[in-house]
Amino acid sequence: MSEGNQSECDCKVRIDHSLNEDEINHVTSRKESAQECLKRHGIHCSLEDLPNIALLASGGSERAMVGLLGSLVALFQDDLLDCMLYLAGLSGSTWCMASLYKVPNWSSKLNEVKDDFEQRLLNGDVRFKDKLSTLKKYYRQKDNFSLTDIWAVLVISEIVKEIDNCTFTSQRSQHSKDPYPIYTVTDMLSRYDKLKAEKFVEITPHETGYSISGAFVDTSCFGSQFYQGVKIKDQPEMDMLFLQGMCGSGLADLEKILEALLHFIKDLMLHELGIMGDQASSGINQTDVHSSEAGKVLLTLVELNLLVLREEDPSSHIQTLIDSLSIHHIISHYIQNIELRGYEKEKHALLL
Repeated sequence: MSEGNQSECDCKVRIDHSLNEDEINHVTSRKESAQECLKRHGIHCSLEDLPNIALLASGGSERAMVGLLGSLVALFQDDLLDCMLYLAGLSGSTWCMASLYKVPNWSSKLNEVKDDFEQRLLNGDVRFKDKLSTLKKYYRQKDNFSLTDIWAVLVISEIVKEIDNCTFTSQRSQHSKDPYPIYTVTDMLSRYDKLKAEKFVEITPHETGYSISGAFVDTSCFGSQFYQGVKIKDQPEMDMLFLQGMCGSGLADLEKILEALLHFIKDLMLHELGIMGDQASSGINQTDVHSSEAGKVLLTLVELNLLVLREEDPSSHIQTLIDSLSIHHIISHYIQNIELRGYEKEKHALLL
C-alpha cells in the first residue's frame, strides 16, 4: 500500500446513522445539475425542496449488467440522467457500475462509454496468465485470502472480460458530474441472526458499512483489522475486481457457486501442470513445485464446503486435509465445532 493510502487508511469505526461529509458534499453539488435538469422538463423546485432521486438497479448476472447499461443510455438520450443524485446496484448491476466509474465523469459522455463497454464484452479476453498473476498477488498480499478471491479472478473476470485493479481512492476526485454510487452486498450470515430483514453492506467511494447499525469505516480500510473500533492492522485496499466478486454471485446459489469453482480450479490445476511440464522439458527450474499439491488442497476445501452445505458427513475430507497439511491443531478446531455445534452453525466457519 502506498504511503498516501496508508495515511488515508488511518481510520476508526464511525458509529453514526448520518451521512459522511464527503457524500453530503458530493450530493449537494450534484443537486444543482439535477435542479437544472428538472427545469428543462418543466419541473421547478428549490434546492431545499429537491427530492433525492436515485436509480436502484437489481441483480441478475450479465442480464443485470447489460440491462443497467441500457437503462442509463435511455435516460441519457431522454435528458433525464442528470436528475439522478444516486446510482445504487446489487450483484450483476455492480459489474456495470464498476466499469462506468472507471471513466471520469462518465455520465457526460455515456454514448462513447457504452461503445467501449460493448466492444469489451464482445471481443475482450483475459489471458490465463493474467488471472494466475492476480490470484497469486491476492494470496501473497492478503491475510484473509478466501474463495471470494478465487471466484473474482477465475469467474467474474471471465464474465466482465477484464481484470479491473482500480481502487476507490483513485476515483474519488474523478466523478463530480456523476451520480453518487452505492454498491450493495447482501450479508448472508444475517439469515442466521433471526432478523426480520436482510442486512446489506453499503460500499461507497468514501465509506463502507451497515446502515442498520450505523457502523462505517473508510472504504480504503475495508478488509483491515479493527479492535474496539480502532484499526490495528492494514490490509491492501480492495480493487474493483474483488468488489465485483464480492457483490455478485452470478449463480445466486451457494451450492452451484461451489460446483462452478470446482470446475474452474480443476482447469487452473491442469493449466499449471501443463506449464510445469513445459518448463521441465525445456530445462527451466520450477519455483512453484508445490502447485499441484496446493490445488488438491484447494479442491478438497471446496468439496468439504459442499458436503457441509448439503449436510453430509465431511469426515473423509477433513482427514484428507490433515494428511495433506500436517496442521492437526487447526483442523481439530473444525472437528470440534462440527461435533459441538452441528453442521448448520459450522457452515459459517468453513465458508469463511
